[in-house]
Amino acid sequence: MTKHVVVTGANRGIGLATCACFKQMRYRVTGVCRQSSNDLVDVADLVIDSIDVSNSDDVTTLVKKLKGDTIDVLVCNAGILRDEGLGRLDLTTIRDQFEVNALAPLNMVDKLQDLMSDGGKVAMITSRMGSIEDNGSGGRYMATE
Repeated sequence: MTKHVVVTGANRGIGLATCACFKQMRYRVTGVCRQSSNDLVDVADLVIDSIDVSNSDDVTTLVKKLKGDTIDVLVCNAGILRDEGLGRLDLTTIRDQFEVNALAPLNMVDKLQDLMSDGGKVAMITSRMGSIEDNGSGGRYMATE
């Protein structure tokens, strides 16, 4: 039986590369994103776009579209990084980053857990900007992606 991976933030960058890697391993790939890309369409078996992981209605839509399916690997990769710093903080964008980068992955796992296979895996992807220990570039006060 072919294993199934669901990747959020799949339309470019790390998410797209993750989809390509799983495709090479012969997984059935579902790419989830806000806006699809030609590259994602070329790699994924199914693209579910118009999904903002921080929007509860969109997450409900995603769950409905995946209903009846089994997920062997869920990769929570979607994230945003806004440019802010002391003296120019925008609390709205910081809240947006927190919603997308920290709360949305937790919610995604909560809402999709019933679709996970026995022994299914969840991966939370972050970048260097999300590292507490290795954020040498500094100045990113809400970089938890």
